[in-house]
Amino acid sequence: RIGDHFSNYDPMESDCNRDPFDSFVHSKSAFDGIEEFDPNFHENGVNLNGVNPCTWYGQNNKMYDTYLDHHEPLVQEVESEYGKFRALMSKKDGNDLSIEMMMDLKRKIHKINNDRKTVLFGLTSEDRKEYLGSWDTQRMLTAHFDCDMHDIGSMYVENMLHLVDDIMHLRKPLIMATSGTLSDVQSSLYLCGTTRFADASMRLRLNHCEYGQIPFGGLFYLMNVSNASNPHANPNRLMYSILNGQPMSCWDLYDLGLVDYVMPSPNHMLSFNHIGNEIDRTFGHTFAKQ
Repeated sequence: RIGDHFSNYDPMESDCNRDPFDSFVHSKSAFDGIEEFDPNFHENGVNLNGVNPCTWYGQNNKMYDTYLDHHEPLVQEVESEYGKFRALMSKKDGNDLSIEMMMDLKRKIHKINNDRKTVLFGLTSEDRKEYLGSWDTQRMLTAHFDCDMHDIGSMYVENMLHLVDDIMHLRKPLIMATSGTLSDVQSSLYLCGTTRFADASMRLRLNHCEYGQIPFGGLFYLMNVSNASNPHANPNRLMYSILNGQPMSCWDLYDLGLVDYVMPSPNHMLSFNHIGNEIDRTFGHTFAKQ
């Protein structure tokens, strides 16, 4: 070991076939998560046993893809007939927003965002309720106290903030469609969407003050857009809800510009199906000669 680096050449090497000049030093950070560093990794292969697929190292080594080969995906991807629209349906034990859910969602979003065929995609839930669950508190506490994973909290927040950043910088429009009552992290991720669908029963709680946080995501951007586009809207209603955590009705959110379309039914998957068919038909008719 050389400082914070490892060398792939052993100074005590006795094999004359090993060339000491054909060696280089590797940063220790390149092997984080590996149980034991093997200096002969170029012969024996890099040991990836014990690597957490949810970590940065596991993600960039496509460990999560291997993980999903043995586990049911937490986000199901459904494309329209000609692939111009893709719907993402979250599903997992009442839609808890676990680290696995965030990693699977990031993986799907990254793939669709770089797909040349798809022009639009949306996110909703399989059970037609909240599009995503709230904090995965129970599993985090179990991991922290029972499994001695003391960094699970920072890992969870880090993945969540990366997910927010990915959604905020998408190149393609993303529709967030939801029902039910959204609070804390659900509200923040919902407001990051390019377009937001809801039905009249939806409620939004900006109760971040209860956790010692401030609302993040797309809230403050939408507040400025709302004030500029709708001078008759009263921004004090939104600030009042931020400070006391009281739920806001769907029609108040629509008036403030936080909800773009109020749908007649909470069955957003059916709405996505109609949207996909219409996009496919429009593209097929417009670009038929091409």
